[in-house]
Amino acid sequence: MSAFCRVNMSFLWMLLIASTVRTHAQTVERTNGPQRLRPKLQQKLAIDSTPFGSIVVLDNRLDTGRFFTFEDGLYPPMTIGFDTAAAIAIRQCLEDPQNRIKRGSVSLVINLRELDIPNLYSRLAPVLKTRRSFGIRMAKAGDTWSYNMRNYILFTADVYYKTGDDRYRKIFTIRKAQVRWGQSFQGSVENALELLLERASISFMKARGMRLRHNKFLNPELKDTSSYIIDKQGRDFTFAEINTNTRTLWPHYAVFNLNGSPIAGRWETFEDLRAANVIPEKVEMRSAKGDSVYQIRSNEKDSADLNEAWGVCDGNDLYIKIAHDRYLRFYRQDTGFYFFVPWSLPDMHALLAGVDYPISDPHNGSTNNLPADLGVAAIYAIMEATETKGVNAKKKKIIAEGLKHDYRYCRIDMDSGDILYDRNWTR
Repeated sequence: MSAFCRVNMSFLWMLLIASTVRTHAQTVERTNGPQRLRPKLQQKLAIDSTPFGSIVVLDNRLDTGRFFTFEDGLYPPMTIGFDTAAAIAIRQCLEDPQNRIKRGSVSLVINLRELDIPNLYSRLAPVLKTRRSFGIRMAKAGDTWSYNMRNYILFTADVYYKTGDDRYRKIFTIRKAQVRWGQSFQGSVENALELLLERASISFMKARGMRLRHNKFLNPELKDTSSYIIDKQGRDFTFAEINTNTRTLWPHYAVFNLNGSPIAGRWETFEDLRAANVIPEKVEMRSAKGDSVYQIRSNEKDSADLNEAWGVCDGNDLYIKIAHDRYLRFYRQDTGFYFFVPWSLPDMHALLAGVDYPISDPHNGSTNNLPADLGVAAIYAIMEATETKGVNAKKKKIIAEGLKHDYRYCRIDMDSGDILYDRNWTR
């Protein structure tokens, strides 16, 4: 057998192993009725025991009703949630006696701050660690990378254990973007919960100088500790301090602690906006169609960097890129940002649906900015009719339908940068 064949046989064998370890077969497709998740730990866990007995789950996500929205341009928009309250479904999943692991008596508390699949198609975000493909370095820590966010589950939770009467001590905070393979929504949730229980058990025992036996082959993700912030303060919290919505933490972001007028310039990524890292630059805006859609008033050379940015500021108002070189004003309200999609454009559901995106590829390098790829439909909607030749019938239908609907009130999730939308302002 040639060396080439041996290498490829080895590669195929590794793929076979990877496809059989901790995978879940359920596939969810859009139907006429609502979809509901009921997670269950079906696979053998990487641990054979846990110090935890009872588990309390608190659902303090920004949007407690949605796990995923089908951004397909069909109305009404269909979402996927849990078959019961998310806190109950997750607790039942983690406490299931069929998990077949030995249990201790320590009470575990999970404060869920995020568990969803974002609406956004493409966004720039900083790379946390070096990325390699077949030994070739694709990106190093500190670089920016264009992510297809619809192929990730964003999972953020604070994990505590009970130390006494109304006293809880944090083990760690998990903040993880987990790749979603295919359309197995439930399987992806189950993988995230398995990892949380395994990592919490291992970290709890390690902090006490004890080692918990675990099999990293069953869950290779246990080797990655970059998503966990271990708490070293040793402070006890009350239940009331823990049980608060995630948006109560937003005032700590730098953008909400600025004094004086905003600085003219650009934010290259959503993280730059949140951290108040504006790149100073002269910005002049003009109305694109005599309404609330704006363009940068400058020549092509001067606006090259601006048009690649997440958003801009002209020294007075803030603008988010909605498509190509078109912008909408966004506004601060309390500890959040909001914007409205005018009726000259399709509504936000149609804008988000205007992209034919790859399901299986977790990365995409198309336009390299936060909402630009959601603007394929918007680009066609705001261009002259003579420029829309070649737009396929599906996209034309999405545009036409989106102009009739009113999912136009949008808010920005300050934890993830996701855009949530509704028919009216919600807090």
